Order: sequence, then C-alpha cells, then structure tokens
Amino acid sequence: MHQIPLPVQLRPEADFSAFVVGPNDEAVAAVAAWAAGTGDHFIYLFGTTGSGKTHLLHAACWQAVQGDRSAIYLPLKHGKLAPSALDNLELWNLVALDDIQTIAGNATWEEGLFDLYNRLRESGQHLLVSGHVPVSELPLTLPDLRSRLGWGVRATGCSLCPKAIASVCSGNRPRAGVSSSTPTQWTTSCAVAPGNRAT
Repeated sequence: MHQIPLPVQLRPEADFSAFVVGPNDEAVAAVAAWAAGTGDHFIYLFGTTGSGKTHLLHAACWQAVQGDRSAIYLPLKHGKLAPSALDNLELWNLVALDDIQTIAGNATWEEGLFDLYNRLRESGQHLLVSGHVPVSELPLTLPDLRSRLGWGVRATGCSLCPKAIASVCSGNRPRAGVSSSTPTQWTTSCAVAPGNRAT
C-alpha cells in the first residue's frame, strides 16, 4: 500500500489494556468495537488534551492489525502533512485521523476529508476522527463535512485524573512480541498492515 514518509510512529505501549478507563468506559468500548469491525463504521471522538484520544487511536490500529485488518493513523497536526495524504485511504480497512481541529477552516483539507468520508462509506471501510471539541463547535467552513462527521457515533473522552495519567505514562514497555528496533514493525506513515508487525 502507498506509504507517506513521516517521522512518526505508533506507540507500542498504546493498547487498550494499558489505558486507564476511568470515566471513559463508553468511549473506550465504542473505539474497541470500531477496531474489531463490530461497531459503527464512523466515530468522532472528542475531549480535552490529556483525555487519552491519541492513545485510543493508536490502540485501535493495533487491535485492527491483530484481527488481520489494515489500519492507518494520521496525526493531522503534523506540519509535514498535506491534503494529498488523504488520497487512496479508502484502500485501508480502518483510518484514524487525529486532531481534526488543526485543519478546520482550511478549505482544501476540509474538501479532501469530505471526499474521503464519502469514499470510505462507499467502500465499506471505517473512519475514526478525534478532535478537542464536539463537531458542532469545530470551526469548519464546509457544512457538508460537519454533517458527515455528525452522522456516526460521537464519543466523549473525559480527562484522566493525575493518578490515572501517571499510570498510563509509566507503562512505556514494548508490547509482547514487538521489538522497537524492528524496521518492519511499522511503516513511516504510521500505517500498519497484517504481517507488518514483528512477532
């Protein structure tokens, strides 16, 4: 599959077992079902900084691969990403886009994301998008995109308490069977396909 060269990685310690659920049980359950292919095809996950959104997106990608599905994670706040990064993402079973608020208001990005949503829907694939506020509060300029994002499940990630955050952050251990030095463990686009993970 097409690779996008970015200096980012999926965190090996970011799985569902390492996430301190706290008050986030509904959000975690929705994302886990999405990753397993048994939940809603489209999820918008929102919450403040520190609520664990990125952790859940990473965990979802790992779980998808364990189920022999392909998954790709794109951090939209990454400065080197261009709207063309959305091209052909409908070839992946699951697409996770982090921090949509960073591209809100950019017409080219919004049109690209709207088109991607429609392509994923037509191909029967899954989309998980995170943001820091509800869809209704995003500074989007494309009404159709706001409408699409509001169609699926909207899950709130509540901020974790300091003790819970410390518990998550202290778990910087490699996943069982994953070596952080293995070059085929991940692609440089944060895209992971079945068989591309060290065992």
